Amino acid sequence: MAAAQAVTDGARVALVTGEAGLGKSTLLEHLGRRLEREGWLVAAGRCLEVDSAPPAWAWTEALRAVAATTSPGEFADDLAPLLTDTGPVNADATAGRFRLRQAIWKWLAEVAAERPVAVVLDDLHWADAATLELLGGGLGLRAPILVVAAYRADESGHLTEMLASLARAAPLRLALPGLSDEAVAELVRTECEADEETIAGIAERTGGNPFYVRESARLLNGEGALVALSEVPEGVRDVLRRRLARLPEGAVSILRLAAVAGRESPVDVLVKAADADEDGVLDALDAGVISGLLDEPGPGLVRFVHALVRDTLVADLSRLRAARMHARIADAMEGTDDIAALAHHYARAGSPKAVGYCVQAAELAEARYAHDVAACLLSDAVANSTGPDEHVELLGRLLRAQIRAGALAAARETRREAVEYAESLGRDDLMIAAFTAWTEPTVLEAAQEALDLATGPRLRAAALQILAEVHGDAELSQELVEIGTEHDLPVYRVTGRLNHAAVAAAANDPVTMRRVTAEALELARTYRMPEAIAVAEITLAALTVIEGRLADAAHLYNKAGEGRRRTGSVHAAGFLQLALAVIWLNDGTLGAHLDDVRAVLSPMTTDLLALALHANGLDTEARKVRASSGPIRPDFFFTFLTTLRFL
Repeated sequence: MAAAQAVTDGARVALVTGEAGLGKSTLLEHLGRRLEREGWLVAAGRCLEVDSAPPAWAWTEALRAVAATTSPGEFADDLAPLLTDTGPVNADATAGRFRLRQAIWKWLAEVAAERPVAVVLDDLHWADAATLELLGGGLGLRAPILVVAAYRADESGHLTEMLASLARAAPLRLALPGLSDEAVAELVRTECEADEETIAGIAERTGGNPFYVRESARLLNGEGALVALSEVPEGVRDVLRRRLARLPEGAVSILRLAAVAGRESPVDVLVKAADADEDGVLDALDAGVISGLLDEPGPGLVRFVHALVRDTLVADLSRLRAARMHARIADAMEGTDDIAALAHHYARAGSPKAVGYCVQAAELAEARYAHDVAACLLSDAVANSTGPDEHVELLGRLLRAQIRAGALAAARETRREAVEYAESLGRDDLMIAAFTAWTEPTVLEAAQEALDLATGPRLRAAALQILAEVHGDAELSQELVEIGTEHDLPVYRVTGRLNHAAVAAAANDPVTMRRVTAEALELARTYRMPEAIAVAEITLAALTVIEGRLADAAHLYNKAGEGRRRTGSVHAAGFLQLALAVIWLNDGTLGAHLDDVRAVLSPMTTDLLALALHANGLDTEARKVRASSGPIRPDFFFTFLTTLRFL
């Protein structure tokens, strides 16, 4: 309650952490009810642990709860990807994603002007990238908004960057401990009678985890203390397996089907998908409810009381049986509007029907700017495609989604796969389709022709981007920035400035170069463009080397190297060592780093190794290494490596 009481005119963040079963969801429910009694508008959403969940689902749930009480008004268009199941968007993806994030928090701030707002996001450890990105948009907001995010600490590896960002808001951190010995005793005795020694054994075995305590107590009630404390291996999944073994086999089969369907399932879908008749299915579900493995969150719905129950049931299925179950569930869901679930189940079943549903689900993901999710769905579509035309067309879609997601290395691999596949068929038309799927313009003549014929801002900007880079023209770069600003195309606002920086570098104008690069970096960070951030950081690091501030340059190069690694750059592996070599060359310490240079030895670092050997007086070995040098590839490192060769 401390965070709620501290919220006045500024947004606050509370982070609730704990292991599986420590009752964080129950805590959030109590918190929500108390805030509602005190006049708060509580908007809650849960990140789902299944692959069939639509992207940013927790935000969809939360914002639709807000929309039920307050119209989004002027923000409706920008919020449409989350408030409605819109189709593909034609707007610039980077700008649209930025506007969506801004619209969410501006709308919430307007709502909070009338009554305080609490946004409660549970199970953040299952959050997708879109959910995490939207969460960061409220930092620094001056409005009475409380954001409560709950996650399992032991499954939060991918939350590191988001948590570091939230740390700037000085969040309240609440770590849920296990139950005390007294609380364990009380919980056990709600299930069965037990002596002090048995209760102490359960407390020690479970670490006070409420879910594990309850499951152990139920096992104790059914099979006695010897089994509950001695014969069952430690671990809640083993306890669950022991309890499941006591149910009729037919009931367990239905529960496994429900587990494959998801954490929560409509009963009518399970009836249609099961091998048993309706009575048999209902009897099995009744057994699950009576045994405490399932509950009924609403009419016609069953839900596993904990994700561990579902995980245990699924883990014990063979891949063959799971695929058959996915197919039956998908067939039973035909005719519903749950496209994401249909795509998931048909893909896991290996069915050709997966293609159409995966494409539709990918379009929904792209409408929410979740291009990483779209790429996963399109990968499933590719895996289940049949004819060659369909296969190449889907590879092209996948490639474009990967580019938009910033997964450039994966995009290059997809293009290679498409080209090799088309080549193996001897199909020139498919070869052309594979080569042109990459949407970045690359041919100078085509760019000039496009500029002459362009009737819209996008085509003109794409042509200007190539021409400005090739010709080194500051005026073309400035026009590119102006088009990007006027038509809300942030990619061109950033690349125009980076092109201008390159022009300034060629003109030996470091002042202009630093100014426009810093502007590009600020914009790239605002719109969360990781590749552009890395390029701008590299440029600023190079300027810092020139200024002689080598320690600062090393820091900037390290940041840029980490950024390139996260974006999947093909240059990420060698970039940082070569960047650090620039520092060593400038401060005269290359010879002291001979072992470091040897450790990254490759054909492109032979000249660097020769210089390091020479600095250590090992001239014979240096000449031998220099003689083994091959031609320098015309890639990202060409200028640097050519300079090394002439030293």
